[in-house]
Amino acid sequence: RKRSKSKSKSKKQTQDKSEALLSPRTRRQRDELGQLDSVSLASKVAEGTASADDARLHADVLQFVQGNYEEARGIYRSIVEQSSTGQATVFSQLRLGELARRVDGDDDAAATHFTAALDLVDKDSGDSSQYAEVFNEAGWFFETAQGDIPRAQSLYRRAVDADPANGTALGNYARTLRLQGNTDEAESYYRRAVEAEPDNPLLLSNFGWFVESVLKDVPAAKALYVQATGVGWSLPAAHFNLGRLLHFSEKDVEGATKEYEKVVSLDPAHVNANLGLASIYVARGDLDEAQQCFETAVEADPLNATALYNYAVFLDKQRDDLSSALDYFFRTTIVNPLNETFSKAYLRCKEKAAERGIKVDGEEEQQQEQQQEQEQKQAEQEETAKKQSKGSRVRAKSRSKSKA
Repeated sequence: RKRSKSKSKSKKQTQDKSEALLSPRTRRQRDELGQLDSVSLASKVAEGTASADDARLHADVLQFVQGNYEEARGIYRSIVEQSSTGQATVFSQLRLGELARRVDGDDDAAATHFTAALDLVDKDSGDSSQYAEVFNEAGWFFETAQGDIPRAQSLYRRAVDADPANGTALGNYARTLRLQGNTDEAESYYRRAVEAEPDNPLLLSNFGWFVESVLKDVPAAKALYVQATGVGWSLPAAHFNLGRLLHFSEKDVEGATKEYEKVVSLDPAHVNANLGLASIYVARGDLDEAQQCFETAVEADPLNATALYNYAVFLDKQRDDLSSALDYFFRTTIVNPLNETFSKAYLRCKEKAAERGIKVDGEEEQQQEQQQEQEQKQAEQEETAKKQSKGSRVRAKSRSKSKA
């Protein structure tokens, strides 16, 4: 299939992409909130007769259904300001943390709100089963934003204890167990996750990757990937995992192409799917299509050393474009200077280019930048020395006057 045909997307295709990229939790919340009488909730809030719980639900509708983040944020803040206890306050702090991270990109503010939500839960002597979402979301933040795996694992465990049927929490807990090398227990929780939510393609795909990469059971992994692509919604990761397995484990190029194309129809900037398609197009001799895929990949993630390296090899071997290849090989050494393969490839290309009188622009620019940095640093040191010398003379003069 020619990639150019997919450039003009219909409104339905755009909506399908948005659907595919929703997280399971957001999707579930949106669907549940969509069943509420949002008009009645909005009226109560406007009239000032809404309870804190109703106000929070209205804010959730604004956030998850309508995408009106700022109005939702205002309501959450109002709830927090009016009450320091209660479920509505806990979830308002949680939502403020989510908005701070996902909308504002402010992890410091997010940490403050997530911590506040957890502190409120710890003070609540009531039933903790209602707070599984709080534990799970806070755990996800501390794992992905702060890299605090032990704290995240503890929170995921609390989420599982609070709601044993929460598939997302079970899956998150399983992942942290795998990261710690506890594969037997991890497998148990992955199984519990897919049993709790058998129509969740993300959980099925994640379990499939565990089965493939840890248990080394390719047929079982394939079955899970196939199941993941056939339930719930179209998840790019599930289609990519199936395509990758078909491509490299089963050598089913036609099947892999179909899955990769499905991925890029849902997420055009998916780096690995574009790289997979590029390798298939190269093997077919369709170099223009391959180059388009490589360019999409490196534009989507300019710091992805694998994408940069593969594109450089393509430019060198298939296009004989040494100038461009040298530039991309050079970029790989900047992104990952300790990788011996990247360094050797760059040096080989550099030697070949030197025979043709070609120099890499990026190297010259970097050398110029380093020279400018050195000159600026030297100038700053000289200026500091002058100030220190001047200060010494002033202090010496002051001391001589005081003695006089």
